[in-house]
Amino acid sequence: FPDPPTPDDIEQAFEATRQLWEGRDILSLLHLPTMSDPYRLAAMQMMTILVPAAYSAAPALMHLLICKQVKFSIQYGNCPVSTFSYADYGLMLCGVIGDLESGYEFGQLALEVLERFQATASICRARFIVAKFIRHWKEPLRNLLPFLLEAYQSGLATGDLEHVAYNAEAYCYYSYFAGKELKGLAQEMEFYRQTLRSLKLEVALKWLEIGQQTVLNLLGLA
Repeated sequence: FPDPPTPDDIEQAFEATRQLWEGRDILSLLHLPTMSDPYRLAAMQMMTILVPAAYSAAPALMHLLICKQVKFSIQYGNCPVSTFSYADYGLMLCGVIGDLESGYEFGQLALEVLERFQATASICRARFIVAKFIRHWKEPLRNLLPFLLEAYQSGLATGDLEHVAYNAEAYCYYSYFAGKELKGLAQEMEFYRQTLRSLKLEVALKWLEIGQQTVLNLLGLA
């Protein structure tokens, strides 16, 4: 990867990746062979671990990491990590490029790959990405609430506590913006606040508390 990546590097990566799937049915990528090369599998695992940190510290590198994972998946076959790769790529297509149709399709592909590999430990993170950053472009927010709760419960079962927190925070915010009744929502937010406090998940806790305080203000409980 170039250090540091330039806008031209990012544009070239997007274009090279698009050429690999443009003109194909995106969901047909589900039927690619299974990746078997141990070095590429290790590279996929390393890149997906780096993506969340790059999101905060080096966003330009994040784009290149995600494009490289999609390229590996299309060229060398799918693997469990491809679930995150396709979801992250759908996020970028929707939120960065503005290609909502293709981005939504990649989100659906991510969920299909998740199901194909029966990657139970990946459910919490993958569903969070798809619900928080992709599905809301084309579906009512209320449709996403049970989806986020299922991801939350899955994370508790598998120990993915980081994404347990993010799913809880997203559930509370989307409940608010979907127009959920405020007294009941305030009680739900307090439940999730206490859960995140007990798990010491400070970042998502602060975000949730901002939304909770908004609800309390509207209820006259400032």
